Amino acid sequence: MNFNTKLRLSVAAVALGFTALAQAQNSAWIESYKLEAAGKFADAQAQIEGQNTELSSLRAAYLTAIQGKFADAEARYKKVLAINPKSIPALTGIMNQQMAQQHYPDTIATAQQILKLNSMDYTAQTNIMFSQWKTSQWKDLAKKAAEVSPYYPTDVSILVYGARANAANGNKAEAKKMFAKVVDLFPGHIEATNYLKSAN
Repeated sequence: MNFNTKLRLSVAAVALGFTALAQAQNSAWIESYKLEAAGKFADAQAQIEGQNTELSSLRAAYLTAIQGKFADAEARYKKVLAINPKSIPALTGIMNQQMAQQHYPDTIATAQQILKLNSMDYTAQTNIMFSQWKTSQWKDLAKKAAEVSPYYPTDVSILVYGARANAANGNKAEAKKMFAKVVDLFPGHIEATNYLKSAN
């Protein structure tokens, strides 16, 4: 057997090895999704553990999160971020786990990292507002809602955050204005309706 023949056989063997590995990984992913659909999240996670790719690490972190293991999931998302510091999915995962653990200052800080990469990211903007509401940062919340609302003019949640903040700040005119917009969009909104009745 000459050198060229050996080389061709060696390349073919390597190619077959990669093909077998890819098929095994694909099979694991298919099984993982099936197990997730059946509600077997830990088993779904186990199928892709050890692949050590950015995508598999993101999925493992997500499957950890939906088991309610928020601190563990946050740590996993941070490992993905170490691989790719510009990963918005990883940053979003970290932010969501922080909010689930009621770590609101951390949630805001991570959301601001996301906004440096994508200035009008909806999840980051609304998580900041939720965190500001939960920590009674009324001035910051009023400012944030006023900044974001024009980009999402039909989003009732943003208007409600802004109205609550203005009411807490004593700015009744602006609170009425925003709650009136809420009622226009959602006529049955109890909080907005009650505020407008009490403010008249």
